[in-house]
Amino acid sequence: MGLERLNLSHSSFSGPAPTKLLQLTKLVSLDLSYSSFSIDESFLRLLAQNLRNLRELDMSWVNISSEIPR
Repeated sequence: MGLERLNLSHSSFSGPAPTKLLQLTKLVSLDLSYSSFSIDESFLRLLAQNLRNLRELDMSWVNISSEIPR
């Protein structure tokens, strides 16, 4: 058993999104909306590769510094 839902929305964290999030492989839902994280293409790629169980991802109003991979 592991963490399945993580809500960091409206948090005061800033800077690059922490790579430790990529180790939470049991996550089903991740909410980063309205946070001050900056997310780049490599983080998005690793997110898709590592979090295979993820079904809900909210990155509304997050600074994304590249195109979202398809």
